[in-house]
Amino acid sequence: MILIKFGLAVLAVSPFFLSADESKVSYPKSSISIYKDSLYISKNESQLNKVIEEQIKNHQKGAKSQKKVSSLAEDTRDIISEYEVTLRQIESVRSYNKQIKKLIEDQNNEMSSIRTQIVEVKQTGKDIVPLMLEMTNNLEQFINLDVPFLIKERIERIEKIKTIMDRADVSVSEKYRRLMEAYQIENEYGKTLESYQGIQEVNGKKLSVNYLRVGRIALIYQTLDGKKQGWWNQKSKKWESLASRYSREVEKGLKMAKNQQPPDLLTLPIPSPVKTTLVKMNEEKKPSSTIKENNNE
Repeated sequence: MILIKFGLAVLAVSPFFLSADESKVSYPKSSISIYKDSLYISKNESQLNKVIEEQIKNHQKGAKSQKKVSSLAEDTRDIISEYEVTLRQIESVRSYNKQIKKLIEDQNNEMSSIRTQIVEVKQTGKDIVPLMLEMTNNLEQFINLDVPFLIKERIERIEKIKTIMDRADVSVSEKYRRLMEAYQIENEYGKTLESYQGIQEVNGKKLSVNYLRVGRIALIYQTLDGKKQGWWNQKSKKWESLASRYSREVEKGLKMAKNQQPPDLLTLPIPSPVKTTLVKMNEEKKPSSTIKENNNE
């Protein structure tokens, strides 16, 4: 093969395509130099290819390195994000622990206060039980000495209180509540107007009557036909008949107690106040000088 250089192009001519005469033709020396130049160009091309291949390999290595760097950067971002989340969680836990510590301190103080109160309640229970027993006895005496209205209901109430006082399954607080409730009811009787039905003995006969209670100052009955009425004399501790002129006043009072008539003035016999035995006993306990002063007044 003969290489012929035309400028930068190289033409390869095979001697097999030459004729016999042409193959015998002698070529000048310049053709040899063309061949040498072509070999030089081929060598440079080979080196260029190697350089290109090395550059490609370097680019491939750079791409791998960049991919690895990107992966490491992404992992780093994930780690930083996780670290920031962990810091926030730690701060939240610290704040929570701080609040829980305050709650525990408050609960400990509350427990200490409750223990103190339990001790005080036990001591109070020892002191209050005798007082409640005395109050129960005083209330019973008061009812027996008072105007006899709703006497059965009031006696049953005090008997229930006396019963629960002896029961171990009832707390001291409940016993005290029931006793105070009875005192409150008795207190309300002194400032209310009330009407209720009952059986009253009139001239040896038991008749159905309407009772009119005006606080604790008057207790009056009237038969259902309105022809007879009577009042309780607290001084003599017995029932006495009431003149017929009070018939309309008693009837009006009964209607007022039943809310069938607006409040109005009543003209009724009101006995003078009577000192009960309890009041007399308390006055006897006072110094004599005090009693004289009160009598002078």
